[in-house]
Amino acid sequence: GGVRGGSEVRECEARRRGIQTLIPPLRSTRAREAIRLMMLVLARDGSVLLARRRDAAYIPGEWGLPTRALRADDIPERVARLLARTILRGPLHLEACPVVRHSITFRHITIHVFRGELPAGPMNDGEQFCWSPRTTLARRLTSSAFRKVLDSAGVAAGG
Repeated sequence: GGVRGGSEVRECEARRRGIQTLIPPLRSTRAREAIRLMMLVLARDGSVLLARRRDAAYIPGEWGLPTRALRADDIPERVARLLARTILRGPLHLEACPVVRHSITFRHITIHVFRGELPAGPMNDGEQFCWSPRTTLARRLTSSAFRKVLDSAGVAAGG
């Protein structure tokens, strides 16, 4: 049978040509998902702080920038200040950077970027956080989403 369109019947083009068994079935398309994230770019002495655990596990890589998923009612600046305070155990002046847009499969991601400069001092626990020299960032951050965020924050990721 053909495809019904109103009162007429249209013949399937593949069937008309006799190749209907060669055509793979249509994949179901997943609905697009809009996601909002906040990422921190915390810099110190030519290095950037990386986090092992972060929201957004669908962004690949063992290490990434400190990240939080934003709910609809979250204010990005407030989430950024809270995360920075939690990581650093104290307040830090943060500067809002241009928003980054990124897509991963069906996810359309809007990333709110905040940058902060830290004074020199210890803060490597090696387990959850590490300082990565800018020269190694391109190798350690495998997702282009992180590289876009670094660009937004004006931090060059040398390779």
